[in-house]
Amino acid sequence: MEFSEVLKINNDSFNVILGYNEKNELLEINIKEKTSIVITGSTGTSKSILLNEILLQLISKNSYNNLKIIPIAPTKVELNPYV
Repeated sequence: MEFSEVLKINNDSFNVILGYNEKNELLEINIKEKTSIVITGSTGTSKSILLNEILLQLISKNSYNNLKIIPIAPTKVELNPYV
């Protein structure tokens, strides 16, 4: 699914589509209800891509004042500012 399609489906400004579940249905969470997210996995499993998708969905639907995001990256590999 293309990112533009995700934005059209996802109307709530704090809902984030993460992918598909085992029944091939969209897996969606509300960030206001889940105040913390831990993304784990071995090297090369697209954790950074998932994090970027989550942030892009939130940034594209919310103003700067609505979002309070604190990214923590101990290795500082993917900690780039979002403008």
